[in-house]
Amino acid sequence: MKPLRFVFILSTVFTTSVVCGGCGDQPQPVDPDLTRIAITKKPTKTSYYVGEKFSTAGMVVTATWNDGTKKTVDDYKYTPDGALKLTDTKIHITYYGKEAYQSITVSERSSGDETYYNTIDPDSPTLLNDLRTLNKNNIKKTYTYDGLKSLFKYTDADPDGSGKILGFYDNHLVGPGWDSAKTWNREHVWPDSLGGDKVEGDPHMVRPTWVDSNSHRGNKYYAKNNAYDPGELGHPDYRGIAARIIFYCVVANGGLGLVDKESGGGSNKMGKLSDLLEWNLQYPPTTSETASAELRCEQNRNNIIQEKYQGNRNPFIDHPEYACKIWGTTSSATKRVCGLN
Repeated sequence: MKPLRFVFILSTVFTTSVVCGGCGDQPQPVDPDLTRIAITKKPTKTSYYVGEKFSTAGMVVTATWNDGTKKTVDDYKYTPDGALKLTDTKIHITYYGKEAYQSITVSERSSGDETYYNTIDPDSPTLLNDLRTLNKNNIKKTYTYDGLKSLFKYTDADPDGSGKILGFYDNHLVGPGWDSAKTWNREHVWPDSLGGDKVEGDPHMVRPTWVDSNSHRGNKYYAKNNAYDPGELGHPDYRGIAARIIFYCVVANGGLGLVDKESGGGSNKMGKLSDLLEWNLQYPPTTSETASAELRCEQNRNNIIQEKYQGNRNPFIDHPEYACKIWGTTSSATKRVCGLN
């Protein structure tokens, strides 16, 4: 009778249902036959700003039992499950007595973010139009495409202090003087033939680029497949950077739009939206002084363009979460990427 009573107790443990995913201090029973849990797919987003909450979107947790059975689980607990602090470096995941950890980075926001967005409600259904109004109201000076040549030595200065310009896509050091496009030219991040001419005088959109890298991209969309991958030259952070520039262009000009295609979306359209949203989360902006040169340049130019030149900011550098709030419900693919399923 004693062994039977022991089996009955274990059965009670197994049938306990706990759906947590970040449920604070709610207790969770121990499964003695569970040997380990592991994060078999990292979450889409691993870098955060102070005050944001951890997102499980994209993360896969797999449990393994002593008989070899493996199963993807979602009724795990994680902490911290509230607002993240600068000192938070990992997420602690527990499932029926077993543990796993996911590393994260938490950064302070740019100093330019303190008052610039006071009029913006991030949960407003009119967020895109509100950002367009904010952008328009803050532009103090406009430029021509030709006039941007003299700005790049300041806006795109090599953050490691070489005195050169940091080339887009490949980090090739160019200039700083203009050499009539012999070694570097001006990249329409939103291709001119696809509507980029509408914003080609905007220093937030046009980037200095080594001539070979510019030619390599052509006028292709940005996407993982059958298009151009802005991180394919060995600097993956350009995937997120390029995505945030494309998002900005839609704010800067109401005639531009995004499609969830790899090509052929029509006039004044760019894509692929779901890939851009994913890259924005996977390769987020940061104020860390140890970040890649391209991410440090992204922050520097956003500040310099506002403070010394055009007067406005790229809101998706300061608030990358705005992208999913605006375009996250566009399709089943964007919902999946943004964790809105």
